[in-house]
Amino acid sequence: ENAVEEQSNVVAAHDKNNSRRINPHKYLLYKPTFSQLMVYIATAFKEINENSALLLYLSADGIKRPVSEKDSIIGYNGGIVTSSRKTFDKTDVVDTNSLVNCLHPNDLVPFTRKPLFLIVDSPNSTAFSSFPRVFDQPFCCLMSPTEYPPSITDTSQIGSLLTLFLHAPLLAFAFISGIHELAKESWERCLVLMTEMEAEVVELFNKSDLEKSVKRFLQDDFLRQFLVRFVLCQSLLRAHTAFQNEKHYPTSSPSLPSGLSVTTELFVKIQQLVKEAH
Repeated sequence: ENAVEEQSNVVAAHDKNNSRRINPHKYLLYKPTFSQLMVYIATAFKEINENSALLLYLSADGIKRPVSEKDSIIGYNGGIVTSSRKTFDKTDVVDTNSLVNCLHPNDLVPFTRKPLFLIVDSPNSTAFSSFPRVFDQPFCCLMSPTEYPPSITDTSQIGSLLTLFLHAPLLAFAFISGIHELAKESWERCLVLMTEMEAEVVELFNKSDLEKSVKRFLQDDFLRQFLVRFVLCQSLLRAHTAFQNEKHYPTSSPSLPSGLSVTTELFVKIQQLVKEAH
């Protein structure tokens, strides 16, 4: 599994009577080489202006530099695998030469000269947790869990739970709850509850003391939806009895306020959702 999607930010276009969002330019790469990946990221970077943002979505296996290696360099100790003739086991610790075919966190630093919104869905996602902020531009990174409870079946075919939560949170809830069938009426009521939960998270964002980068990205409808569903993912996983280890939860950089995902209001909605679905 190794897919990359980059998306330049939506720029609002206004006419006399109304405004509409221009469909942003997208690049979808399947198992790209490192060279291909960098070329397309550079192209997307060139196309956006200072009032836009580059959305970079990375879904791939992880790779790590050997822990005991003396010449370890911050920002180049592993990341996600790009395509090459050699295959790796997931999150395998490999020799230094293998790290050539890897996207390291610091490989992306040149592209932080403009706002960057990064999503990393990988068993080694936390390699991007200490991303350097060199140019003082808005930056946000959402990272998937690095492990899952034994009771959760393999999610590699769906791109992991974070991908599912960001695109279809109710399906993700059904997946972790072991729900395979749901009556149409119950499904529709669950959709209403999920929509109410998303609205509640937006209100929580409005009331919270947020890092300026997060505030910047919340102004965009598309990126705000990712942030809202990221919080829902945290809330639902923390409410699930099987998810006990911190490695089971998604993380972000900069970190969101810890209280966002554990509020009483969200917990009540989760209880209602569980009751309706079962």
